[in-house]
Order: sequence, then structure tokens, then C-alpha cells
Amino acid sequence: MKTLLDVSKVSFSYGSGPIVLFETDLVVGEGQIVGLVGPNGSGKSTLINLIFDNYQLKRGRIQLSGQDHQQLDAKKSAIYLPSEDFLPDFLTGREYYRAVEQMYGTPEVSADEVSAVFQALGMDGREEHLIEDYSHGMRKKVQFLAAFLLDRPLTVIDETFNGIDLDAQRYCARRLAEMRERGRAVLLCTHDFSILEELADDVVVMKKALILDRISIEELQEEGTTLKSWVDEMLFGSEHESV
Repeated sequence: MKTLLDVSKVSFSYGSGPIVLFETDLVVGEGQIVGLVGPNGSGKSTLINLIFDNYQLKRGRIQLSGQDHQQLDAKKSAIYLPSEDFLPDFLTGREYYRAVEQMYGTPEVSADEVSAVFQALGMDGREEHLIEDYSHGMRKKVQFLAAFLLDRPLTVIDETFNGIDLDAQRYCARRLAEMRERGRAVLLCTHDFSILEELADDVVVMKKALILDRISIEELQEEGTTLKSWVDEMLFGSEHESV
């Protein structure tokens, strides 16, 4: 199995502040969907920003598709769907996708295919509307549309499921499962355990700058326990608070 994301011994802090990540290791291979969970402040978003070179790596190594994550070809092998919905208001939905397509240098997909995904996401006919007229959920759907049409080896999703309707969630789940079948990899950061139990192969739990453990959904099913119970036990022990 080819490794598409390899994080090795990564540590990070903001200036002279406390350690945000410590000696972090994470591997995601082709044909894998890996969930990433943990309380706010555990280091999940910092890790993702380091993967995409949004923060300067200070210690450790990150590779995308076998190359240093700072290399242009490495960056083009992955796409990041952030929790924020900051998109250029002055573009239409179709123009936004075309701009991202040109940035990645991928072959142009047909106008009919773009429209078909808009329709499947419950946005039939909205591809020619300005993004400034889109709701929060519609902006999130356009992020997913870009990921599905660009079809990168690695897709990283940070809470992007939040705010989209149930039908769109089901469609996105199906598309992600199809991508896995074709050897694509997904790192899915979410607090929605039901999505992870449906989609993920493995789940990684973080707390206070550390990766505590990694477990497969198959193993949890064999043990007869739920993902939430396992995460609660990892994070809180006998307290069993909610993440």
C-alpha cells in the first residue's frame, strides 16, 4: 500500500507559547479513510495546517505522495476542505471551481459534469449564481464539489460536513467511499462519530498535543463497543464526558 500522507516526529508551538504538537506520527495510505478526533485545542487543525504548509514546519518531517510537503507536486497531490467557508464572493460557483482547477493544473472536466455535481448536491442551477448569494451550507457543498471533481490522491476534510443538509451528507459519503475504492485517501476531522463509523477504516484520537491511539472501526465492532465510548474512555477515562 502506497503511503499518501506521512507525518513523522512533528512538534510545533506558536512562538514561545506552549507545545501544540509533540512528536506526532500519522500515516494514511492509499485506499484508506482515517478519522481524526479530539477536543478543541488538541492540535488537530494545527496538524492539518502544517500538512498543507500554511504554518512553517519547525521539527519533524511531512511527506505527501512520497515527496516533501513543501514541493509543488506534493501540494498538488492533496486538497484541503477547511472548517471555514471563506470563498471569493465575486465569483460564481462554476467560476470558483474553474479557478481551483487551473490552480491545480488538472484536465478540465466538462460543463455538464460540473452541473451534475451541483445538482446532486441540491444546488441545481446555482452554479451560475454569485457565491455572495450562497448560504453557509451551499459554500460547504462547493468545497466538496471541488474535491470530488479534482479527485486528488489525498483529501483532508476539517469539519466540512457541518452545516450541509442530510441528503448532501449522504451524497458526499458515497463519493468519498467511491474515492477510497479507487485508491484515494481521506483524512476526515470531525466530531460526528456516526459519519466516522460509516466511512472510516481507522480513527486517531488526539488530546493536548499528543496522538493517544489509533484503532480500526472493524476492531471496535468486534469488541462490541461504539466509537464514542472508545473515544470517551481514551480522553476522559471514567469521567465519560462528551468530546
